[in-house]
Amino acid sequence: MADSLREYDIFPPTIIQLVASGEEVGALTEMLNKGVDFLDKEIERKIKSLLVKLEPIMTLIMAIIVGFILIGVYLPMFDYITHLKYK
Repeated sequence: MADSLREYDIFPPTIIQLVASGEEVGALTEMLNKGVDFLDKEIERKIKSLLVKLEPIMTLIMAIIVGFILIGVYLPMFDYITHLKYK
């Protein structure tokens, strides 16, 4: 099975090594379970890293949106105040 997995570049090398060692020992199921646990942890780590990088960008985008809304509200008020004539 490990030889079949090596033919394609889909699987990470650690999974292929786990499968190969599982075939040698006769504990393929346990090794596949360990591989799944490893990949789950790696995916969670990558998602957390991505979210940490996206958080400042999302904050900046929200600040820009709020800024445009505030400009849209305050500019007409300031324009109206400047056109008032005091008696």
